[in-house]
Amino acid sequence: MKADLKTLQILTTTLILLCGCTIEETEDTTTRIKVRTVPETTTTTTTTTTTTTIPPGYCIDSDNGENPFQKGTTEEYGGATREDTCTDEKTLIEWVCENNKAKNITHHCLQGCTEGRCQLTSTTTTTTMTTTTKKTTTSSTTTSTTTTTTTSSTTTSTTTTTTSTTTTTTTTTTTSTTTTIPYRPPPCGNYGDIDDDGYVTEEDVEEITQNMETTPLNRGDVNANGIIDPTDIALIIQYVNRQTDTFTACR
Repeated sequence: MKADLKTLQILTTTLILLCGCTIEETEDTTTRIKVRTVPETTTTTTTTTTTTTIPPGYCIDSDNGENPFQKGTTEEYGGATREDTCTDEKTLIEWVCENNKAKNITHHCLQGCTEGRCQLTSTTTTTTMTTTTKKTTTSSTTTSTTTTTTTSSTTTSTTTTTTSTTTTTTTTTTTSTTTTIPYRPPPCGNYGDIDDDGYVTEEDVEEITQNMETTPLNRGDVNANGIIDPTDIALIIQYVNRQTDTFTACR
C-alpha cells in the first residue's frame, strides 16, 4: 500500500510539472491541484495579392492619319516604329494607325516624292555647259633666189610662216521649269478652306491635322457626318491632289 501511495505521488508531481500547475495545502491536509491557465495565442496570416495590369495596345501617328504631304512616323505598343518612305521618284509608302495597329498606304505622287512625302511642285533643271575648241594650223613657204654674175654667184633664201587659228564654241542652254499644282477654291461654301484664304491647299491640310478638335464643322467636316476625323483630312488631301473634284458635303 505504501508503494502504491509513493507511486501515486510521483505520478502527481510529474503531472503538475507537465501542466504548469501549483500545489496548495488545505487545512484538512488534503492536496489541491491548482491549474495555471495559459492564455490562448491567435495567429493571423495576411496574404497580399499584387495584380499587374498590362496596358492595352496603342498606335500613335505623328501626322495624325493619312497625310502624304507631310512625313510622319507611327509607333506601336512594344516600341515598333515605321517612317513614311519614298520607294521611287513617284511612289510614297505612308504608315497610318488603324484599330491600334500600323498599316501602310501607297500613294502615287503627281509631282514627285522626296524625303518621305509627296511634293506639290516639281522642278526640272538642265545643266549649262560651254565647250571651246581651238585649232592652230601653221604653214611654211620657202623662196629661193639665185643671182649669177661673171665673178660670183649669190643665193638668197626667204622663209615665210603663216599661222591660222580656228575657234569652235559649243553652248548648251540651261532651262529651269517649275510646275506647280494650281490652287483650287472650295467646291462649295468654305469646305476644305481651313485657314480662310479662299483656296484649298496643303496649308489647309496641315492646319486641320494640327487643330482637328477646334476646326469649324462648316470648313472641316467635308463628308458631312457631324464630326471631324482623319477621313475628312484624307478627302481634303485628295481634293488638293486633284484626285477628286468635290466633297460629300457639297452633293
